Amino acid sequence: SGLELASSTAEGFFYPGSGPVMLTVSSTKRSGFYSLQTPSLVAGSSTVALFSFTNTANNGPFYFRFYLNISTLPSATTTIWTANTTSPYTIRASIILKADGALALTDGGTILVGSSAILATSTWYRIGVLFDRTPLAGSQILKAQINGVEFASSTALTLGSGVANYGVGGNIIGESQSGGLWRFDDLAINDSIGSYETSYPGEGRIVHLKPNAAGDNTQGTSTPSGQTAFSVLNEIPPDDASSYWALTTSNDVLDLNIDNTASTSIQSTDHVNLVETSMRVVNATSGTSIFNLRTKSQSGGTVATGTTFSYNVASGWKTNPLDFNNIMVHLILYTDPQSGGVLTASLLDSSQIGIIASDVTPNPWITSLWNLVEYVTSPLPPSSLGPATSTNGSWSSSTQPFFTFLQSDSDPADTVKYRIQISTSSSYASLAIDYESALLAQGSTSFTVGQAVGSGTYTVGTSSQTLSDGSYYWRVMSTDNLGSTSTYATANSGSVAFGVDTTAPTGTIASSTYGTITSSSIIINRPSTSTITESGSGLYQWQVRRNSTTTL
Repeated sequence: SGLELASSTAEGFFYPGSGPVMLTVSSTKRSGFYSLQTPSLVAGSSTVALFSFTNTANNGPFYFRFYLNISTLPSATTTIWTANTTSPYTIRASIILKADGALALTDGGTILVGSSAILATSTWYRIGVLFDRTPLAGSQILKAQINGVEFASSTALTLGSGVANYGVGGNIIGESQSGGLWRFDDLAINDSIGSYETSYPGEGRIVHLKPNAAGDNTQGTSTPSGQTAFSVLNEIPPDDASSYWALTTSNDVLDLNIDNTASTSIQSTDHVNLVETSMRVVNATSGTSIFNLRTKSQSGGTVATGTTFSYNVASGWKTNPLDFNNIMVHLILYTDPQSGGVLTASLLDSSQIGIIASDVTPNPWITSLWNLVEYVTSPLPPSSLGPATSTNGSWSSSTQPFFTFLQSDSDPADTVKYRIQISTSSSYASLAIDYESALLAQGSTSFTVGQAVGSGTYTVGTSSQTLSDGSYYWRVMSTDNLGSTSTYATANSGSVAFGVDTTAPTGTIASSTYGTITSSSIIINRPSTSTITESGSGLYQWQVRRNSTTTL
């Protein structure tokens, strides 16, 4: 959940606690348009937004993720995240926030698994938690990470039961403090089943792409009448009974175009982790309707169909309902349904989403339909290209110059590799070197012509290589550990970056008259009979001597 419906209840959260409910805010968020914020906490009252992901407690393993931004610290230790059984929601794992800004992982009871360093305020941190009750008692597992680095771990626990939901908030167990304010964003949960997302969710940003135009099929009716399907299904937050689309005939199909990625922060080079097609629905009357979500990456393209909804709730609008209280993602994509290749921003731009109903007795009413997209931002283009002798058009006799630059990524836990190209052409049609490094820590990086291949790869060029005389251009780009790439950073704004000149000028000066010397200057005349030539830099040296052996 990225809280992009601008309503935590519409996202599927519910509130069993005695304290005030969480707030969906747009003022501070990590991605998209909204995040979930603690209200003014009440001492002794529990504020917790619960999200149920299964209808029975399960042993896992489950890998949880949430991003945390602390604006102000609590006045005393408070519980901010839990993994719980079904009602009465017994806690089996928890993250607590201390008054100094450190986090701690517990088993929900008396066992402290470990504590973190102090977190800075006004900074987003990726928190990961592993819950695994599948080993035997005494060998069960709880672990926690910050930005991919583990700070707490135990493989010797006896966890009381499996879990079915998780919660975020403050004073979740009714702590007697009322201070602090913090926010959550980009929440996720993985299990170990399938071929994708079977461990900790890594970095991810969540946005929604909503219907914005008619697609290939428009069957059904609107409330209010006479409205387009996309206009009644794209409101934020969902208005539920005020406007919706009804599927009224068996095998009705609705397809809709969706927002362009340009309306969000997704860039063309960003890596798309997954796409979930989702809906908010209720039945017109009691009974069971049967329908499926569907999506395709282009008009008339191959349709991916989600698991079947057999839904029998006629009161209370639900988001992706498994049953009355539980959420289930019915349609999730990791690859393009048309080609089987990776998902990209351009494919999202041409996508359509929709629904097909096989049993409309009763009619399913849909109030909102969207694609949830989780993506990873590309690394930033390398910066601080240097040194000056390699970036300002200077000439040198060095045939193995070196280059420096800074690599960075929006996720501090990511590693990055660089690709550097050196060319005699500004179009890079003629490459002298094309080298890609292994993954490295972010920060200052360098490359020297002719360096050992190491763990990298020369596509063009070799170890111990030297450059021939001439003018050169160079550029460098970054790729992170998830495969997202930056654009190229080009030295000297695309002009000649440096030159190599190892050839001395040749020729003689035939005249014996060199010039004149005064008390304030030496004037050197180049005789018309001189035959000096220079094929490289165009620079050559005049030397002045007092006599045949002494240089001025």
